[in-house]
Amino acid sequence: MIKPNRDTFTPDALLLGEQAYSQEHIEKVMTEVRKNFPKYFKSFSINSKIPVQPATLLKHVFDKDIEAFKNEQTKYRAFFDLEALDEYEDNPNGFKSDFQKKVPIILNCMHTDAKEMQKYQYNFREKSGRELLDVTRNIINFGENFIKTFDDKRHEQTKSVNELGLKELGEEKYISHLVIGGGIKSNFLYSLYPNAFSNRSQSGIWSLWYLVDKNTFGFKDDSEFLMIHLAEGKTHQNYHYPYDLFSYYALQIYLLLKEACTSEGVILQDSYRYIYLESFFNHIAEVNSKEISDLKKDGEYEE
Repeated sequence: MIKPNRDTFTPDALLLGEQAYSQEHIEKVMTEVRKNFPKYFKSFSINSKIPVQPATLLKHVFDKDIEAFKNEQTKYRAFFDLEALDEYEDNPNGFKSDFQKKVPIILNCMHTDAKEMQKYQYNFREKSGRELLDVTRNIINFGENFIKTFDDKRHEQTKSVNELGLKELGEEKYISHLVIGGGIKSNFLYSLYPNAFSNRSQSGIWSLWYLVDKNTFGFKDDSEFLMIHLAEGKTHQNYHYPYDLFSYYALQIYLLLKEACTSEGVILQDSYRYIYLESFFNHIAEVNSKEISDLKKDGEYEE
């Protein structure tokens, strides 16, 4: 078994364990994904209630999701402009106030009545504006520097997790515990650069679990993709799942999606790469929404 250097592990990766990063395990995961992908692509591209050709349905779904994405992206771009962030340097509390009003994902988290979001809202209120500003600026700086040398062709030829160059994002300076974790951090980067950064959303993690057909691969907690609390009867998506590992699987699944769409006459554009994937992941989560809802029950949101 090929193992990573433990000294280079990020906190989230250490929580998951070395097994998840071994090449042997990654290949097992991808074998299951390739086996189950056709079933979900079929239901994604064919809808018995809408009697149209797969290409027509796919274009409709993608166009709708891209348009919605663009509407949100303008808000992210305006708020996450580095010069705009610098203006908050002497007013971090003003940043915190605007952060929860102007950043769509934070706005949604803070202004929902969903019971599972109460803990997140409490944790947000307890955070200092200085910490939120510093962590946010670090994330945006990373994205801006990363995209300067990003190449679409080279990205799609990536052969390993390390080649993605995302391990650094697991470091403490990119985390505000229980408020800006892997999912929200990835959302920031995805919303700015959807060609380069996948969205490690709840739908994405749940989709991986279904794409491997719930295979445990010998993990003692039954799944690397879920956090199962038997005593409470609750199951969450693994909100500690390492972003670099998720991104590797996201890329490989996107390549399967790209090939399948091409076979239906739908050519995917590099600039919208991970928007297409998010559409597919949302479909998988929707197909399994009843089971996901039953498993989550009243579980609290953590990030």
